[in-house]
Amino acid sequence: GARLEPDKAEPAANLGVALERAGRTSEAEAAFREAVRREPGSARSWSALAARLWADQRWREAAQAYGSAAALLPGDPAAARWSAQARARAGLR
Repeated sequence: GARLEPDKAEPAANLGVALERAGRTSEAEAAFREAVRREPGSARSWSALAARLWADQRWREAAQAYGSAAALLPGDPAAARWSAQARARAGLR
């Protein structure tokens, strides 16, 4: 049968996606933060958190989260590009 995996990011990230779709954005952010806490090496969780922060125009935090995703995905330029855009909007270099 199914077993709970409280140390895995995926269930928390999936909950975040469902909450986001339901318009429950602050709860979605909390779920994405929990996913990152559970698995700091999950680029998907960092990207989801970053997208949530971007939607709230929290540029500095979004840049940091996208930067974490980019560091985990060195072959994927998208996260680095989003991080740079968020940094620019935050007035960072």
